[in-house]
Amino acid sequence: MCLPACLLSSTLTLAVLLLTILSLILGQWPSQVFSGDPVLTTVAVLLLLLITGVTAVIWRQPQDPTTLHFSDLPYTLDMGSDTTWRRTLSNTPASTSQLLDKNIPGAESS
Repeated sequence: MCLPACLLSSTLTLAVLLLTILSLILGQWPSQVFSGDPVLTTVAVLLLLLITGVTAVIWRQPQDPTTLHFSDLPYTLDMGSDTTWRRTLSNTPASTSQLLDKNIPGAESS
């Protein structure tokens, strides 16, 4: 059951959609909206109210107080070097490792 995660995802999607519609209306017809055209002004105000409501729903989502630990971050950032890839692939069967080393110029079998 992914109720909080699914709710947050769909709420964010709705917020992006509402902001996009509001941006398109304000971009296409700015003079009509700000001059007091009743239809476009009403639509813009309703969109602003909906965006405010969606923002309040997102704001009220529970937060996980546990600290995130990224102990593998330096190792992950170093995945571009050849030695790191060989170290990662050392757990693979020998035939696969030798096949991969044949395709890397200047690589010796480890």
